[in-house]
Amino acid sequence: MERNITLSPEALPYWNMIKDASPKVIDELGYYINTIHLYRKIKNRPKRDFDEFCGIWASDSEVSADELTKEVRDSGKGKTTEELLKIWER
Repeated sequence: MERNITLSPEALPYWNMIKDASPKVIDELGYYINTIHLYRKIKNRPKRDFDEFCGIWASDSEVSADELTKEVRDSGKGKTTEELLKIWER
């Protein structure tokens, strides 16, 4: 699906640099940009109480640290910035 999007004058030079890149490169850059954008939003949010997150990954079976790390790392892949922000705002 192709959409008409008008870029700002500030963004246009960057688009011109990558517009002919392969879909893989564009996907990687998009994921990286979304991750940085989300990180900055999260970093600037007010601090919350730790108790709010207690039991967030509670389950009947214990997972290894490697499995948990992979689950957290992969949880945002393929999601838009808006989808990730909704997850963090819950």
